[in-house]
Amino acid sequence: PRGAAHFWACPPTQFFVGKVMRTATFAVLAATVSCAEVGSPITKVVQLLKGLASKVTNEGEAEQREYEQLVAFCEDNAKSLQHNLKNNGEKKESLEATIEKANADIEVVDTKISELSNSIAQAEEDLDRATKLRNQEHEDWVSADAELMQTVDALQRAINIVKKGLTHDGFVQVDQQAAQRLASLLQVVLEAKNVETQTKAQLTGFLQAREDKDDGLAAYMQAGSKTSADAGSAILDTLGELENKASGQRADAQKKETQAQFNYDMLKQGLTDQLKTENKEQSEARQKKGELKEVLATAEGDLESTNADIESDSTSLRELQQDCMQKASDHETSVKERTEELKALATAEKAIKEKTGGADSRANSLLQLSSGTQDQDSSVPGVIKMLGDLSRKSGDMKLAFLATEMTSASEATVADGADVFAKV
Repeated sequence: PRGAAHFWACPPTQFFVGKVMRTATFAVLAATVSCAEVGSPITKVVQLLKGLASKVTNEGEAEQREYEQLVAFCEDNAKSLQHNLKNNGEKKESLEATIEKANADIEVVDTKISELSNSIAQAEEDLDRATKLRNQEHEDWVSADAELMQTVDALQRAINIVKKGLTHDGFVQVDQQAAQRLASLLQVVLEAKNVETQTKAQLTGFLQAREDKDDGLAAYMQAGSKTSADAGSAILDTLGELENKASGQRADAQKKETQAQFNYDMLKQGLTDQLKTENKEQSEARQKKGELKEVLATAEGDLESTNADIESDSTSLRELQQDCMQKASDHETSVKERTEELKALATAEKAIKEKTGGADSRANSLLQLSSGTQDQDSSVPGVIKMLGDLSRKSGDMKLAFLATEMTSASEATVADGADVFAKV
């Protein structure tokens, strides 16, 4: 610098104002001002203050536009995330309901499968037991029927032998060979299980006569005595009763066997149909359980993915809100600082204008500012302080130099009343 005199008394061709910066965001402002156009030094100060105020205002408007875009961005993204959270929340509820229902359905199916398994096992056990019982009953019947058939056959042949040997007067005449066959047949009857004890006693007594006679049963039956005749008639009656009884017993046993076989066949058919139905139901239940497990696995996988989306969107929304709130707070602070700065510039400009009366006359100089003491902020010291503050905030060295020169001018004692600008 060439000194205060050169700064204020620049050549008539041009005067360099310089650049003005507001914190780190101020852009470069450069202007070339003609001394002829600017006029007095007070006018230069006013123009400098107005230029800085205009720059601050423009930057404020640009920042406001950016802030409005930020607000729109925050609102749009917040709405999108909230919409996603709402949809995912509803999806989560639906999936949880699906999972709950699938688990409940699986439990019902498991119960049904268990009941069917127990029923099938019981039916198989019943069928197996009934089959074994039927087989045993049939074997017993076959054995008993064979014995009855043998007894009936023996009785019928014995009766035929006795009838052939029975005469019209009640005597039984048989030869030795026939008597032996009769005795053998009666022995078969005695060994049969179905013959009553009393009947066996009669047959035994009849056979005992064989041992009492020298010639055996044949001699006894041909003895011609009343006893022989009575014995022949009695044995024929006994054999006839036995044959009728044995035939009846066999017929009854055959009916019982037929009925037992019918009952078993019906039971078997019922149990077989039951097993067929229940096995089919069990197979269908197991297939349904498999399908339900697939539904459950799919729903659980979707729920896990949905929960992850909800967590991610919740985090994004929370971070977005925090970031937007912080930027809103920063913007509010910036607006407040800019308002204070514009207010300070306006106060400085107003103070200069009021104390200089327009600043076009050299008589209305900074010396006249020195005499105004009504308002400290509107006094020369107040203006100098505001210029210094603005210089520190904006980093503009021209404002700092101006404040320094005004300080020197205001402190100088001009005894002859000369204009203070003659000193700068």
